[in-house]
Amino acid sequence: MYASHELGPPKCCKWSESHCCYSETIESIRRVIPVYLEDLIAKINQSDDEEKISCVIADTSVGGALEVAKKMGLEAVAIWPAGAPCLALAAHIPQLLQHEIINNDVCYKFYDLILCNSVYELDSSVSKLIPNALPIGPLLAGKTWPQDSTCLAWLNRQPAASVIYVAFGSSTMASAKQVEELALGLELSGHPFLWVVRPNFMDGSTVKFPDRFKDRVSGKGKIIEWTPQEAVLAHPSVLCFVSHCRWNSTVEGLTMGVPFLCWPYIADQFSNKNYICNVLKTGLELMKGENGITTRREISSKINTLISSDVINSKALHVKEIV
Repeated sequence: MYASHELGPPKCCKWSESHCCYSETIESIRRVIPVYLEDLIAKINQSDDEEKISCVIADTSVGGALEVAKKMGLEAVAIWPAGAPCLALAAHIPQLLQHEIINNDVCYKFYDLILCNSVYELDSSVSKLIPNALPIGPLLAGKTWPQDSTCLAWLNRQPAASVIYVAFGSSTMASAKQVEELALGLELSGHPFLWVVRPNFMDGSTVKFPDRFKDRVSGKGKIIEWTPQEAVLAHPSVLCFVSHCRWNSTVEGLTMGVPFLCWPYIADQFSNKNYICNVLKTGLELMKGENGITTRREISSKINTLISSDVINSKALHVKEIV
């Protein structure tokens, strides 16, 4: 088996650690990778090495690699790292186009098999819509930022099922006003909280908290740049998960049996929120006001509603047993 990360990117690609040239990087991948991949496969399969390449497994975001596989007569297996509901939607784009529900000239193309980061027992009805998909989840994400494990010792000192865990992934950003409302909402709830705040969480700039906020919550709150999230969600002191609902975080929360307060921002996060709140019924949605801000009272109120719901908590534990 040959893994792409062992081979490294072509030298002609310009890679940025800050991800500031994301669109250029994606365009480079689409333009350059297929050429290099086809040449690499041809060299390996024409060599004397007994290990010939017969199958290419690639993320759907690099579909060019799968097209190369089909062109060379190899089996092509796609990986869909997001949830099954979004995959089902993608699979039915031709029908949506046919009935003019959407208007787009790009259709999703499937290959021999597509591996989906989902669990059949949770998504059986959705899986029936995509018969050439194979659920292989839950797949849990690896490290993306340096982790600070000191929060685990802090969690050890908290009562069981008492801590509100707040984390919005590696790229979500919030306005200064939203950061203020979130901070005051956590304080208003009266519960201990563990809040992951990246250095660039506030619209890419240094986060500023309300006056004397840290002093007021010093006995109950802990603010940290990054956590070992799986270990945090599995900790018995964690009560609920305030999340942006990206699929990795969704899978981790479901696997650990933690109820959600859903705060989606972009892309599949909205579909995942519906999945959590309306299908699995293991969480509640945080609503925005007319100005697009989720207020401190909405945050505090939903926290208390969630933790007092025996139904939501029991459903979260039931999902944990399934996955």
